[in-house]
Amino acid sequence: MSGDTLITPAIVAMLGQTVDFPGKEVVDTTAIRRYAAGIHDLNPLYFDEQYAEASGCGGIIAPPTFVFDVCNNIFYDAGPDGREKARITIPGLRLARAGNEYEFFEPVRLGDVIDRRRTVVSVFERDSQKMGKIIFVVCEYKYTNQTGRLLGINRETVMFFK
Repeated sequence: MSGDTLITPAIVAMLGQTVDFPGKEVVDTTAIRRYAAGIHDLNPLYFDEQYAEASGCGGIIAPPTFVFDVCNNIFYDAGPDGREKARITIPGLRLARAGNEYEFFEPVRLGDVIDRRRTVVSVFERDSQKMGKIIFVVCEYKYTNQTGRLLGINRETVMFFK
């Protein structure tokens, strides 16, 4: 690392850090239906119990992205600014989302309670002509249900800059 890097030993120490976000709510038909309606996906798998049962899904399931969009813990431990205390921050730098990569393994089902685990998997720096140095932090979020079955993985990249 050169002397003009924004990456400090404290930032390097984030690598491998894991935080668990235990699920606190049971997925119900109202949550699934509202989400599906909100994304304008009227697939009967999300609304019609008989159709979903006959389809081989075993009952109503949630749209694939439900696990990433809805299953964040709304009962998080908030700081004085109202934001989640466990969020990743780098003092003195602004944050912007830089992308997500999703993997889907199993559908979310009625009655699921979804846990989320975040692990910091990569930290790197790039130069930008307009913004100067940018730090990128890649986190892997694994979503599991109450039986420990893996539902999905979200690899989220965020960037920090002055």
